[in-house]
Amino acid sequence: GLCREVMGRRKDGREFPMEIAVSEVPLDSGPILVGIFRDTTERRQLESQLIQAQKMESVGQLAAGIAHEINTPTQYVGDNLRFLEDAFRDLTGLLAACRRLRNAADQQPIPAELVRSVVAASEVADIEYLIDEIPKAIGQSLDGIGRVTKIVLSMKDFSHPGNEAKQAVDLNRALESTLTVCRNEWKYLAEAVTDFDPDLPMVTCLPGECNQVFLNLLINAAHAIGDKLAG
Repeated sequence: GLCREVMGRRKDGREFPMEIAVSEVPLDSGPILVGIFRDTTERRQLESQLIQAQKMESVGQLAAGIAHEINTPTQYVGDNLRFLEDAFRDLTGLLAACRRLRNAADQQPIPAELVRSVVAASEVADIEYLIDEIPKAIGQSLDGIGRVTKIVLSMKDFSHPGNEAKQAVDLNRALESTLTVCRNEWKYLAEAVTDFDPDLPMVTCLPGECNQVFLNLLINAAHAIGDKLAG
């Protein structure tokens, strides 16, 4: 038999999805063709609702992973800012002693107690430690902000909200964005190695649909690796 989906037209002119099933029935007088016409409007609506529900579940899982990815760098940025706050508080005593020493610099000789106060303030602030650690804290914080910025930009590239028109897409960037937003799904199971062709031309496609395909492939691969490791 033959089964095909086509668009039908109601008496009022409205179109609707219809399934046509045609089969051959042998009779003594000769074979005849029997056709069954079925309105699939309700089935398509149910399928659409199911797909939407699956997408929402996927988005929820993805959002949880993205939140985890953002939470990690923001935590150490916060820790470093608190360290810098304490470090600056410790340095204020040293700065005040240096200011007093500067104001007394025209006096000869410079009062010995001012010199001792600078040395004491330097020891209290543990200046050698701060000189070593403050640049590290700033560098880590900048890396953390850069990581969050990359995730947010990848989310923007990945989502393409409300854009259902075909457009020229950089597939390298689309894949990199998808890898970033779903990183929490695979980072504990595997290492993602990319080998992007810098000369890859732009491809005309539906960006959101392509990203969804890439996402499904990556998550399915991660789950398969997880099942293999568990087994």
